[in-house]
Amino acid sequence: MELVVPTPKGAAPARQDWSRQVDKRVFAAPFANWIGDWLDVPALAEEASIGRALERYEAERREATGRIILANRGNGPDQVMQLAQERAPGGFRHVNEVIAQAGLEAISARYKQTAGFARAQVKRKIP
Repeated sequence: MELVVPTPKGAAPARQDWSRQVDKRVFAAPFANWIGDWLDVPALAEEASIGRALERYEAERREATGRIILANRGNGPDQVMQLAQERAPGGFRHVNEVIAQAGLEAISARYKQTAGFARAQVKRKIP
């Protein structure tokens, strides 16, 4: 999404001016519906300062991020490769020869749930 910020009459906008301060009300309408399970943009925009908004976002995401990190330390999505290597060190033609499809799906589902990528979790209200 590109949001073009109005400039004073007669003034041309600077071509990649990311450092110009703009009143947050300019962003209110375009982002009014950006509300999801893990991020509420309008609520963050209402914070008194950018620093407080980022602290709030970090506090909301810290626990979920920690779960992903711990899952990755426990082999995370690489678990499939580890199991295949353990079960067939000499190789195989297809992964289902060493890991049943149901097992692959279970590993994937666990990681998706932990990471917040499960189908129900990613259905967002953001258009």
